[in-house]
Amino acid sequence: MSQIVFMPWVGTSYGRTEPRLLILGESHYGEPHPEPAQSTISVVEKWREGEWKVRYLLAAARLLSGLPRWEVAPETALANIAFYNFVQFMMPWHDTRPTPQQFVASTEAFREVLAELDPTHILATGKTLWSGMPHFDVEGATGQFLMLGGETMEVGRYRTPSGYALATLIPHLSRFFSPPRWHEPVRQFLALKG
Repeated sequence: MSQIVFMPWVGTSYGRTEPRLLILGESHYGEPHPEPAQSTISVVEKWREGEWKVRYLLAAARLLSGLPRWEVAPETALANIAFYNFVQFMMPWHDTRPTPQQFVASTEAFREVLAELDPTHILATGKTLWSGMPHFDVEGATGQFLMLGGETMEVGRYRTPSGYALATLIPHLSRFFSPPRWHEPVRQFLALKG
C-alpha cells in the first residue's frame, strides 16, 4: 500500500532528458484539498494557469532558467522537473514546522517517489527539510562538501532504480531567496554525474 498522501507534480517533459530534477518542498499548509492526493498537483497547475501567484514556484522557475520574473512563462517554465513536498501531513499554518516524527513518518513515501520518478538530482529547499530527510544511501549519513558557483554545498546520494540521485540543499525559496545568486551553483550541481 502506498504511503504517498500528496502525489508529486510531474512536468510534461520530465524524464525525456537528463538531468531528471526533483525539487523538494517541505510541506503543505492551510485548508486540505478535497482530494488530498491532488494537493501538490493543484497548486502547481493553478500557478501555471495564472490563477494563483505562488512565489516559491516563480523563484524555482527563475532559479533554473536564470530569467527575470517578468520573462518567466509559468505554463512552460517547470515542464522538465518534478515537484514534491516531503512531509505527508497538512500543516495548519505557513509558519507551523513539522515535527521530527512527521519527517520520519514521511520517509517511506519519499522512497516511493524516488522509485517512481527515478531522479538524477534532488534539490531540497530549506534547512529544516534537509535536516529531516533520511540519511544518504552512500558512505553513511553524511555527504561531501563541494564548492559550486561560489557556494559550499553538501552533496549526498539516494538510491534510485537507475543508480543514485545526487541531493543537495539550497535555501528555502521564500521572499528572501535570490534566484540570480543561486542560479550558477545549481547549474553546476545539475552538471554533476551521480
